[in-house]
Amino acid sequence: MLYPAPFFAPPTAQEHKPAFGTLPQNLRAQISAVCKSDIADGISVYGSLSATAGFAVTLADGRRVFAKGSHPGEMSHATLHIKTEIQAYETLPVLRGVAPAFVGVVSDGNEDGWTLGLWEYADKDVNAAVRMRAADIMRHVAAVHASAIPAAFTADARTHNYLSFFLRDEKKWRRIKDEPKIKNKLLGVFENEDAAGTFFFGALETLCALQAAAAGFDFKPGLIHGDLRLDNILLTDARTYIVDWPNACRGPVVFDALMLSVHLEAMGFGHAEEFLSLYDAEAGTRFAQTNSEELLIMAASMAGFFADQVYRAVPEKMPRLRWMQKSLFFGLLSLMHRYGRIESPPRMSGLRHI
Repeated sequence: MLYPAPFFAPPTAQEHKPAFGTLPQNLRAQISAVCKSDIADGISVYGSLSATAGFAVTLADGRRVFAKGSHPGEMSHATLHIKTEIQAYETLPVLRGVAPAFVGVVSDGNEDGWTLGLWEYADKDVNAAVRMRAADIMRHVAAVHASAIPAAFTADARTHNYLSFFLRDEKKWRRIKDEPKIKNKLLGVFENEDAAGTFFFGALETLCALQAAAAGFDFKPGLIHGDLRLDNILLTDARTYIVDWPNACRGPVVFDALMLSVHLEAMGFGHAEEFLSLYDAEAGTRFAQTNSEELLIMAASMAGFFADQVYRAVPEKMPRLRWMQKSLFFGLLSLMHRYGRIESPPRMSGLRHI
């Protein structure tokens, strides 16, 4: 069975990542020491939407490792990002079963320099049938959500420097409602601005009310990934892995289930409800039910976050960021329409005929 193409054609540009040849000799020596083998070769690899360094390193003994992290030219928060991810691998036992094995860390000691985490390299299966393996993917997600969280791991979504924005009744839809200049910028990403204006005139009160509910809602808690899209799922010929864990924290499990399901829809694999049902079967939740207030509150709050992003200029070093945000934004609005909370959203500029 054939499935439609993604909502929007992906940009051809890649993220700005350093070449393997720029990796200093002292970092290469550290990698060799950690892995107990000399380096034979290395190449830059792409996958995530960020501008972080990413290398597939081939060792003299034939093994391969994946090296990822900050590099000169990034802001200092990139070093914090990789250190936070490494902390997650060191303190969360569940990651040993759902993610590639962590090998170690190397650094030049400069917060604006090189800090690389090392993982066992897993060869991606480029022919993997995502729909055929969707149940296995959701089984992994549900296992993460149900896992015990060690007392030493204290990160929480409501105080997280990124995820907390999704749980506050600030900006997002309220900014679209109260600031005409911002609203007009948002209308500009639609094919017909008049139709978009009519749509939001009817939908904004509902969207603002649901966003307000997110601030105090008692979401089902668990360990969450915090940025769970298809590009953070690694399918090999024998395993399913969840990768990129810098946002891991205690938070609402519906956040992960919703973001991943909507992203799968946006990439052309079927309606989000299908994947939410698979998650429900594994986790014992009822998010796919049409009366799931928990799901709709999160969907509205998440869509509000992306509403305040999609009209912005494309960052030079991250050419696919707005593409991903537009995909999730339209998918969330479409889901809320199918659940009967808002009218059908008008077409966005660049939306394929689906």
